[in-house]
Amino acid sequence: MLRKTKYTHMVFFSGLVSRLNNGAKTTHYVTVVRRSNHSFTPAAVATAIDEPFGSISSSLTTSLSPEDRNKFLATLLSNCNSLARVRRIHGDIFRSRILDQARIAFLWNNIMRSYIRHDSPLDAVQVYLGMVRSNVSPDRYTFPIVIKAAAQIHDLPMGKQLHSVAVKLGLVRDEFCESGFITLYCKAGKIRDARNVFDENPERKLGSWNAVIGGLNQAARANEAVEMFVEMKRSGFEPDDFTMVSVTSACGSLVRNPSHDFVIFY
Repeated sequence: MLRKTKYTHMVFFSGLVSRLNNGAKTTHYVTVVRRSNHSFTPAAVATAIDEPFGSISSSLTTSLSPEDRNKFLATLLSNCNSLARVRRIHGDIFRSRILDQARIAFLWNNIMRSYIRHDSPLDAVQVYLGMVRSNVSPDRYTFPIVIKAAAQIHDLPMGKQLHSVAVKLGLVRDEFCESGFITLYCKAGKIRDARNVFDENPERKLGSWNAVIGGLNQAARANEAVEMFVEMKRSGFEPDDFTMVSVTSACGSLVRNPSHDFVIFY
């Protein structure tokens, strides 16, 4: 737990320790507290806990400002090399009630992002639901993460609910949110819904075009993907590597035609 202390610096190491007791394996949650009068940086502590040291899962410091503490914890999460470590750090953050103190989406987003990175979308969804129950408003970085989680677990109803919330918060036209919803609907086979999201925004960005082209290609609608690429070029957008990978894949599914030639000789 995070507590105020008279000491200049206090570092908390917490984790799970297993041992054999009369032939039976028992697991205990322990916290080791270390006091220090020497200065340290979050990077130094992060390096220390990455060393092979049993099941240490996180470090929390009382000497950091709330903003630096949140950045530090985000760094710990991003450095996790396993799902188990993410869960342990998340557990430490939960037990220390830091999320109750930080009424912003930043730390919630980083926890969800870490779960997604380690292929655990259900955990990410649970974190999002906890965030909503805590009355923390999602921001433009929250939606792409949780939309990706909804797409991975094929939860279209949840995706539609997220879409409604994004519309209410005025974030649906954000490039990353918009491309996330387009991808979600395409993966669910709801091409019309994906096109509606795309068509309703007159100020499209390259990411939105890429989402539509990639989504159509993945939905086995290669001809429409190539047509969208041609339309994108006519609208003055230059393709990036993601665009070319998607449209080249689409061309592989088509017989030779003028739009196909356009792509190959671009």
